Amino acid sequence: MNKKEEIICQFCNEKFMGIKGRKYCSYNCSHSSRKIIIKHICLICNKSFETQKWNNSTKYCSFKCKSKAQSSNIIAINCDNCNKSFNRKEHLITRSLNHFCCKKCSDEYHKGLNHYEWKEFLHDKHIKLALKQWSILIKERDKYICKSCGETNKKMLEAHHIIPKSLKPELIYDINNGITLCLECHLKEHINDIKSSRLIKYKIDKLFKNKENEERYKENIV
Repeated sequence: MNKKEEIICQFCNEKFMGIKGRKYCSYNCSHSSRKIIIKHICLICNKSFETQKWNNSTKYCSFKCKSKAQSSNIIAINCDNCNKSFNRKEHLITRSLNHFCCKKCSDEYHKGLNHYEWKEFLHDKHIKLALKQWSILIKERDKYICKSCGETNKKMLEAHHIIPKSLKPELIYDINNGITLCLECHLKEHINDIKSSRLIKYKIDKLFKNKENEERYKENIV
């Protein structure tokens, strides 16, 4: 049980025995303290207004003055991704470390190493996520072009390990150990690997089926 100690009531200033953190000696003192009125001066219209003691931090006499204050405190800042200048309310700037002009810039900035779940050395639980981030960095470096045949269709491109993961696991997340290849060129690299070649063939078949469905859909519309 919590020990009782001697406390001074914040309303009537009389001493009483109570648990640590208690402010008032009785319900009457607690209820009466809420009726204490404090005068303020509005920061926008300089009008005098009154509030209860518990609302002592208020700065404006009305919602209209509060909205006017927030709309007037607009500052021009630069986007952390594209460096484009845009306007933002001052009270929103302190809420986050990074600021972006649009959602597209936010998504581009948080790819790869800037992703909140990115770690240089990951355990088995996050290998799939790390490989996905590694793949994005390889494709961006190679400007989304297959280094073997020059394919530019993003749906056809994949990141390939130059030195297989089984031979050197320590290079699994090394960007210098990756190259961008299309699905057909990637299949040639794994032609002797039954498991990998089967997966790549499945991706190729699925991609061409989707293309056929799109063409049929367009023909039906026409």
